Amino acid sequence: MTNEDDDAKEFDLFGGSIKISLPKNLVDASQMRQVPDEQEVFVSPDSSNLSVIVEVLEAVDPDNDSEFLQLNQTQSSGLKDSHPTSVIKYHFYSLAHDNSATTSSINSIEFPADLSYFTKDLGTIKHTPEPILLHGLQLVSKFNRPDSEADQVYIWMALWRLRGIGSGDLGTDLVLTFNLPDLSNAHLTQDQSFQHSLQRVSKLFHMAAKSLSIVDWLLFA
Repeated sequence: MTNEDDDAKEFDLFGGSIKISLPKNLVDASQMRQVPDEQEVFVSPDSSNLSVIVEVLEAVDPDNDSEFLQLNQTQSSGLKDSHPTSVIKYHFYSLAHDNSATTSSINSIEFPADLSYFTKDLGTIKHTPEPILLHGLQLVSKFNRPDSEADQVYIWMALWRLRGIGSGDLGTDLVLTFNLPDLSNAHLTQDQSFQHSLQRVSKLFHMAAKSLSIVDWLLFA
């Protein structure tokens, strides 16, 4: 069986400000197309079509987004800080909107033991907190194909809320996303090779999320 450690290597992101272990065969998408300054994007050169995105974003406040609250049939918490569940859901559904997904669903959300960094500034002794993790699915049509020919895309997402870091009032949201499309509809046939790919990518994602380390906080200045 393949050892996922052997499939990964350390990548320097944003000029070395962030270090992370990612699948070693990934190619920097900026070599092929323009990538926004706030993103690092990597794509797999093989047939898996795996893509990985790391984004530095101004921290979001779902409680102040009436459209999000309405779509999710929820109400504002009335608290100073949005609940971590709402924040990572917001990023997931924002991705679905950007993908023009016809449907989207969340399978699981995992929380670290310490969530205090969601409500307290990181302080002067900065450290990379543990992320919140999400696994979900989106149905996405590519290349102007009809919705009936949409691909099922498996999404793994990690969120680091960096309170007091950056120019925004709420701080910064650092988001890692793995996207794995099922281009052959293998999920319908229980294709064993695709099931193996799902397990492998899931392990690589968790390894990446665990390994991410912020080494230069001036990135967020």
